Amino acid sequence: MYIKSNDLFKDTKPETIYDSVPRPVVIADNLLTPENMGSMIRLACNIGATHSPGWI
Repeated sequence: MYIKSNDLFKDTKPETIYDSVPRPVVIADNLLTPENMGSMIRLACNIGATHSPGWI
């Protein structure tokens, strides 16, 4: 059996947890390759982080 992640979370609305707790902050240091930056961006998107004004 194969379930796409979009289908799995479509009805559960896991992002509603951020109604009661602050969104996470992702901090990275000494990223050596573009792949590392891509991984950090994907991680931030997957956990629901948002962009903070003034930060890159």
